[in-house]
Amino acid sequence: MNWYKTIKIAVPLPNVTNEYPERDLATYDLDHYISPDTEERLNKEKTRSYLGHGSFSVAFDIPDGYVEKISSHKDDYRAALQIINEQNIMKGGVLPWVVKVLSAEEIQPRGHEYEEELYGGEKVKYQAPTLYRIIMEKVTPLNKQQIKWFDNRFWHFLNMKTERRKELSNINPLSEEQNKFNKQMIEFANKVDAYDIPTWDIKGFNVGLRNDEIVVLDLGAVQR
Repeated sequence: MNWYKTIKIAVPLPNVTNEYPERDLATYDLDHYISPDTEERLNKEKTRSYLGHGSFSVAFDIPDGYVEKISSHKDDYRAALQIINEQNIMKGGVLPWVVKVLSAEEIQPRGHEYEEELYGGEKVKYQAPTLYRIIMEKVTPLNKQQIKWFDNRFWHFLNMKTERRKELSNINPLSEEQNKFNKQMIEFANKVDAYDIPTWDIKGFNVGLRNDEIVVLDLGAVQR
């Protein structure tokens, strides 16, 4: 069973060179958000391969090494615009705590009508929300072990004073791999403090590695 062909999900689904995954319980049945005109336009623009999805967005690998995120959540769009503004202020154009955002735009206004059939057979019409597209830097997501370490230890480091973090970064009682990742988490905790980064939704699957430094890759997780 192909997820794309058999169910509706929360975001538009243009054609991809690989395959969408099977349906999972974390994804809602809302594929009708995209209009035929928008889908046709997206398919003509470029080739894409599926990278991953959340409840409100799908991420695609696109040419030139970037990631395209198509989202129905305005917080993603707002966060992207905020980051672009901060990049313009910051010398060098790259923020040390988050992926670089190249562009953010509205690709479909609110109002596209779609129809869903309820369990009893009744058909109901709805209006789709606004859809957004964000182009951003591609970084390496954490692996399963790193996600586990991050979710178990990052908040412990974040709640420490800076001096204590520095002490711990010089202690190596664990494996070489875990010691290295602990230091990366401590450095990221220092950035959270220095740049006053919102932490309400920072989790292991919302961050990644850029040149061995942890950065936020889910923009909605740090929307101010």
